[in-house]
Amino acid sequence: MKIVVLEPLGEKVSIPTSTTLLDTLLARRCEVAMACGGQGICATCHVYVREGHDSLTAQTDREKRTLALMSGAQASSRLACQACVVGDGVVVELPEGMYLQAAQDLTSL
Repeated sequence: MKIVVLEPLGEKVSIPTSTTLLDTLLARRCEVAMACGGQGICATCHVYVREGHDSLTAQTDREKRTLALMSGAQASSRLACQACVVGDGVVVELPEGMYLQAAQDLTSL
């Protein structure tokens, strides 16, 4: 099992090794659009990896192409559907305003 920290929510989610970041978000009940169904082409599951880059699988060519087309992509950007957690120490920052579930989520920002 691995622990992934979701910021700015400050939540720790325990997941089996090799689980995607997308499944981690869904386990937390984040409403991710997944417009492409997890194929890595729509970028609706975009996140920033603040720590633990080496604890994720490498970017696929498809993920690299999709991120290259995004205006908000950073060096730490990943598509949650393409990144599998294989090690410890992963801290993921959800893009501001995305995946909000309730008023308390807004106050945590």
